[in-house]
Amino acid sequence: MADLPYRKPNRLKGYKYNQNGAYFITICVQNRINLLGDAVGVGFSVPHKIRLTEQGKIAEQYVLKIPLIYPNAAVDRYVIMRNHVHILLSIIDLTDCQGSGTEDARAHDVTHTALSAGSIIGWYKHETTKEINSLMDNGIIKIWQRSFHDHIIRNENDYLKIMEYIDTNPQRWKDDCFFNDVIWDAASFLKQINKQD
Repeated sequence: MADLPYRKPNRLKGYKYNQNGAYFITICVQNRINLLGDAVGVGFSVPHKIRLTEQGKIAEQYVLKIPLIYPNAAVDRYVIMRNHVHILLSIIDLTDCQGSGTEDARAHDVTHTALSAGSIIGWYKHETTKEINSLMDNGIIKIWQRSFHDHIIRNENDYLKIMEYIDTNPQRWKDDCFFNDVIWDAASFLKQINKQD
């Protein structure tokens, strides 16, 4: 078997991601393709914002479902960018959510206890991939890059800075480390993904 390239672990060694805490999560589209939205307002005096594509609307829909599915998790802030998603995720004390969950979630028997930030993001990526693939009607393709970026929020100042970053991220799109100005439609996305595999 050929030697595989070394992949640096992207989780903090020894940290328990299932404990109470807040996490700044970034999930990137495969190959950072601009699948989730179009930039609107660049170069104008109006605030820059992202106009979501159908795929971006699905990504947003499932961000909003996180606290319905996982009653001990809260989405404090989020933004769907053109090729990535930022989520400010809090995991709260399990004893605080005994018997909780919304009527909608309970009616469908879908409430879960979040085992960790990773299990929530795994669910999110799985569900959005299924839904986006169904929308594009082209079998199963990889929508998201492997894993996700996380930052453990350690204090209130850090939390407030992350909130501001998420709130102002669309205005700073051209300065974003994930920026590219390529416009993709679903057919181009499929072609690019198939070429990469």
